[in-house]
Amino acid sequence: MFVLRFVAFACLTTTLFSSPVLAQVVLRSSVLPNSRAATVNQATTVFATMLNSGDSELANCSVSLAGSDPYTFSYQRTDAANAPVGTADTPFSIPANTAQSLLLAFTPSQAAPGTEVQLTYRCDEATASIIPGVNTVFLTASDTATPDIIPILATPSSDGVLRFDTQGQVRAMSAAAINIGEAADIDVSAQAPFLPNNVSLQVCETNPVNGTCLTARASSVRVNFARNQTRTFAVFADAADNAGIPNLPAVSRLYLVFNGVPAPERDVDTASALFPATPPVYGATSSAAIAPGPGGDEVLGIYRGILNGEPGVLLVHGFNQVIMGGGGTLIDGISSGVGFPNAGSYSATTTGIGDSEYLPRVGIGSTSATYQSRSFFRGSYRHISGSPIYDFQAAWDPESLNVFYADDTPVGSWSIMYESASIGTVTVDAGGNIDGAITWPAADGAAAEQCDVAGITGGGGRAGFNLGTFIVNADGCGPSFYFHGYYADRGNQRVMAGYAVKQASRSGTLDMFPVELIRQ
Repeated sequence: MFVLRFVAFACLTTTLFSSPVLAQVVLRSSVLPNSRAATVNQATTVFATMLNSGDSELANCSVSLAGSDPYTFSYQRTDAANAPVGTADTPFSIPANTAQSLLLAFTPSQAAPGTEVQLTYRCDEATASIIPGVNTVFLTASDTATPDIIPILATPSSDGVLRFDTQGQVRAMSAAAINIGEAADIDVSAQAPFLPNNVSLQVCETNPVNGTCLTARASSVRVNFARNQTRTFAVFADAADNAGIPNLPAVSRLYLVFNGVPAPERDVDTASALFPATPPVYGATSSAAIAPGPGGDEVLGIYRGILNGEPGVLLVHGFNQVIMGGGGTLIDGISSGVGFPNAGSYSATTTGIGDSEYLPRVGIGSTSATYQSRSFFRGSYRHISGSPIYDFQAAWDPESLNVFYADDTPVGSWSIMYESASIGTVTVDAGGNIDGAITWPAADGAAAEQCDVAGITGGGGRAGFNLGTFIVNADGCGPSFYFHGYYADRGNQRVMAGYAVKQASRSGTLDMFPVELIRQ
């Protein structure tokens, strides 16, 4: 128990002191273990830490579920020996420069697939930001007992950060895991959800005495994990030689995941969740990572990261085109206007988008950010009235080098996909002219309409990573939509993934939504 709590605090302090900071944050939080497999109507617990890094006391602090997950939740303070103290679900104060440890309990009311449960850590004076893999808990709930694997990672520096000295370097970290649930076959793998092309990961099971691999290194290893059995593993991380890993602990994370079999394939271009819900995740843990980048002046590209605690993709076409969107049916996003870069900082007049619509509560505002060439883009959006705020941070994907400079016209027939279903087809000729028909996603209670599509792909590099414009017949669905996207090759298929953004607000159709164009 002491080891778990110590590492939780190490992870918390790493997040606090090593990440680029836009404004002073006084309340941070973390949990360990980062995942549990629960049984319906039985409490499952994890430890948490809330850290007040400010100079004054924080009052009336509490923890609650941030969403509507099917769990009854409870929290209670613990002492230095991890023993509960005080009364459960009672707000407390945290003195200046002090951490408070907690026991969090989740009791599922029904079976539920794997879900990253977000928590609100709040005091009267501050609320901690949601950081996936740091202060969230990945929970699976079943009607009957399942494996419940509690892993812990150790980095060479013993501070929860895997550091690379150079590009292209291979580093390793060790892990131990105990299964306190039922026996089962388990696929063990290492994943970097926001860094799919920045680092390559392999795992092996190890001899617990000398740490040598018992199996060959591979993307995953299958073991039969007995009840109350402890197993040890090694994770090998090979940093890319054309990209760095930015110092963003919330995004630059390497996960060790224990899946039911078979482990799923992850689609890195779908920003929906850290891990697929099936097969179930029975255990997971993570560490931060840092690797030097190539430097330079280029900021254009694909950035993968987090928007308001949810996975998202940032597309930087230029300082007059910055698009940030989160995954899921309801989209939050940022569509930036003319930007003003200045030596690592960025400001722009911006349109914020909430629930796929330009909303008065979001509307026109401004974006301010810091960035580093071929490394990261991090900042926040604020409405002109001062609220709400969208916080975002994302790591540069070296795939940008393959798609940004593409100068081919995307000739052919393309199926337009929205929410995994085709909503139309367009053809593009050698001149970049677009023709076709599409049923644009409806909004505001309007009926979906089939619309004629015309237009031309953007100039310069034509499509590729550059701007493509779909001009929709104004007598049907209008007004114009702009497609901001990039090439991605998936097996034998070429895909353009990105977002359709409306030129002007109009009731009846969504103002912004994620789309994929799949070449037929």
